Amino acid sequence: MSEEIIKELDFVDQFLKKLTLKKSILILLVILLLIAYNRGIALIYALVALIVATYIVAYFVPIYALRSVKVKREMKHAVTQGESLKVVYRLSHTHFFPRYMVMLQDILPFVGYAKNDFLIPVLKNNTSIEYQFICKIRGEHSLGPIVLESGFPLGINTSKMILKDTCDTVLVYPRYFPLKKMPLHATLKYLHQGDYPVEKTSGVDEFIGVREYRFGDPVKHIHWASSAKAGELIVKEFNDVSESSITIVLDLHRDKNFGKGEHTTLEYAVKITASLAVYALEHNITLHIYAQGKKRVALQNLKGKEHIKRVLEVLARVKSDGEQSYEHVIHRLSHVSGNATLVLFQNNETLDKTVTELEQKGYNIILCNFKTYSFKHVPTPSSVKHYRYHNRNYYEIVCGANIEEMFS
Repeated sequence: MSEEIIKELDFVDQFLKKLTLKKSILILLVILLLIAYNRGIALIYALVALIVATYIVAYFVPIYALRSVKVKREMKHAVTQGESLKVVYRLSHTHFFPRYMVMLQDILPFVGYAKNDFLIPVLKNNTSIEYQFICKIRGEHSLGPIVLESGFPLGINTSKMILKDTCDTVLVYPRYFPLKKMPLHATLKYLHQGDYPVEKTSGVDEFIGVREYRFGDPVKHIHWASSAKAGELIVKEFNDVSESSITIVLDLHRDKNFGKGEHTTLEYAVKITASLAVYALEHNITLHIYAQGKKRVALQNLKGKEHIKRVLEVLARVKSDGEQSYEHVIHRLSHVSGNATLVLFQNNETLDKTVTELEQKGYNIILCNFKTYSFKHVPTPSSVKHYRYHNRNYYEIVCGANIEEMFS
């Protein structure tokens, strides 16, 4: 086959690809008009008029059909990472006759635009569509706007209507895991916060009275004389002169986040932070969280379950967009009590000097060391290695490690 024939075939192929139904009808109209003018046949003029009328109807009907359609998106605006989010679309219109072949498009996180086309063959006055997807990544994610399309009846013209007021957001809280214990100060003396024993390094307990025995109370606190009189166990109650606290510092430097998707050093750090925070607040331990990205995070003196939602909202929004070095952020915490348990995260840089200085000031250090080279590869299921060095709890974490077993 010669090159000239190949070029001609390519030209025909390109022409046919660009030849839409709308262009085909216009070409047909021109040809029919020329034939009618040349031959003077009235029937062909009537055929031309019929095609023109059909074209006009097919052009304006889709525009008219979408004008009265209203869409409302219903969903929860806050979910936990890994949960399924159900989105319900409620469509309605004000006209008596139904609408046909309406396409609804929506931009949803974690799914992609192309996978969210919903064809409604017959749109009656009230129609509902449900769709579910898994929220894989924490953060604040955008939805919408919703787009309606219709080419009914002939597909000659496709009308599109963008509903700008349908933009919305969903906040995905970080996933956290339950803890059985937390490695606070390791000393011989304990004080009670709520019904849970929490270690302390200094201070005394002030006797304030007696009360009924609760499960978990130390035997040495039983007041035997009062127990004999009451016929049930009575324990001595003390006021906590000093109390334990935990301070967590996140690294939000823009160059210190390694990995992709769910498996990044920041995602692991946020999950650990959320788990420690929920444990502390549920067990009445004072909590502080600090970080420095574009926006400063400073949650101070939080105590009690009522703060859990606020903490999860803040952790859901943190991003690795900061410019301050992690060591600089740590050194700004000079006001934190030396009795505190301090949780730090180490990437490529070594924090040995900084950690040693903090230990000398009396801090109890929990150091989570991410092996950043492993976050460049496919996650491999493994265990978290735990070491104890002086007053330091050291955890070595690789990509794919089961961090839920860290404090179990």
